Amino acid sequence: QELHEAFAEEPLEEGVAPEVGKMRIEPWLVEHGDETYAAVLLGQEGSRLAYLADGPASEECIRIAHGADLLLAEATLPQEYAGHAPHMTAADAAGLAQEAGVGVLVLTHVWPTTDRGTIQREAETVFDGEVVVAEEGAVIEVLPGEGTRI
Repeated sequence: QELHEAFAEEPLEEGVAPEVGKMRIEPWLVEHGDETYAAVLLGQEGSRLAYLADGPASEECIRIAHGADLLLAEATLPQEYAGHAPHMTAADAAGLAQEAGVGVLVLTHVWPTTDRGTIQREAETVFDGEVVVAEEGAVIEVLPGEGTRI
């Protein structure tokens, strides 16, 4: 089965928060060139997961991530390419997470040749909370007010 056949497509609209199962999804239009959305997933038990999609760190991203139990943030750019594309470095993502007061930072969308240990250490020098570099197949349980289980 093709990917486009596996899912029912629903257009996103900022300010319209659809419910999927036990979650409400708040889409937020963010800067990236093409139409790109970040999302906040709100669980019935009060858990809050923020996903920032692609794009540079911004005040808007800080507002979206504010108080999230878990933040998924891209760390596409190696530090030496900071500012050369509309993406974040691990340090950018960590600074955003620190300012937004999130619980756990998960770095995603990592450049294939980037050393994962290096970007984790870069983020840990900026962010006081737990930093995880995303791995395919990883499961992270978001527990409001209690942290997460990885």
